[in-house]
Amino acid sequence: MNWALIAVTRRGAGLAKCLQIKLGGEPDIFVKAERHSLTDGFEEYHELKPCIAKIFHRYDALLFIAATGIVVRMIAPHLEKKTMDPAVLVLDEQGKHVISLLSGHIGRANELTTKIAAMLDAQPVITTATDVNGSLAADVLAGELNLTIFPLEHLKHVNRALAEGAAVSFYIDKELKGRDFYEQQLRKKNLSAKFVDNLAAVSRIEQPAVVLTNRAVDPIPENMILLMNRKLAIGIGCRRGTSEQEILTAIDAACKKIAATRQDIGLLASTVVKQDEGGLLAAAHELGVPIYFYENDQLQQMIDRCGLEISPFVKRQIGVGSVCEAAALQASSVKKLILKKEKFSKVTVAIAWEK
Repeated sequence: MNWALIAVTRRGAGLAKCLQIKLGGEPDIFVKAERHSLTDGFEEYHELKPCIAKIFHRYDALLFIAATGIVVRMIAPHLEKKTMDPAVLVLDEQGKHVISLLSGHIGRANELTTKIAAMLDAQPVITTATDVNGSLAADVLAGELNLTIFPLEHLKHVNRALAEGAAVSFYIDKELKGRDFYEQQLRKKNLSAKFVDNLAAVSRIEQPAVVLTNRAVDPIPENMILLMNRKLAIGIGCRRGTSEQEILTAIDAACKKIAATRQDIGLLASTVVKQDEGGLLAAAHELGVPIYFYENDQLQQMIDRCGLEISPFVKRQIGVGSVCEAAALQASSVKKLILKKEKFSKVTVAIAWEK
């Protein structure tokens, strides 16, 4: 996880530096110019509003050392949806209270809030209903099992039932790969799951339900969600004339770095300049996945949004400075890289979650 600490006062800047040290130098620090005495390991900003506009989508989590009202006003224009927004935390400059403000479950803000509070001997402030009531939220479960939620708009109904202590049934599709592993993980959380093969029958049950499956269920009642395997969006850049095998070898090597296989791939993505590249088209065919080609303005949008590193050589060749990372992000619905650009002999690969 990459994250940032943002301070607006001199005392807040000192606290940010203290936290950065405690966290092994992991988070970046942004401090108000002329309101700090730091000497290294930080970036200055002059106005908070443009600073947040620049960095909001470049980090998985943002911790503000500031008043909550200021933070709310600063982040409001940039909010999109819970699968895309970063975790946002607020810490007072005395280090007494840590507030989980945004993306408590999917973005892990609640988890980070508890972690930071323990470090500072501060009071964590978490208001999500399931946490307040000591219940396991379905989106937390999905995150821990590395599954995606479908349809996301039904999540609120299931989480409400969990928060209120209502009966929620858990089912595991008998055809799901790794079904025994998932059953064991649910059991560790004191959740009893039933194995089923007739998903249509499950969809007719009136009780709220969570179903682990990779098969389609139609219709899905509003008090049911499916937890499904997450697929990967693979961004590809390659030299002209690169063979299918060279591309597949690079993809396999990149997937291995995140303990994934070809079966986890949902799509390939690249620049429109490569739309007639034979090796790339053949690789997509061999993998049995679609491939998407993006125009320069679409790739540039991701470069600007996520602050991607630019290659001057690539920019001279095709007009934009990033292909594999920008294409992977453009193809992803959550806009988060899980593997940054990896360079191979003739191929570059980046990986994001498809959804």
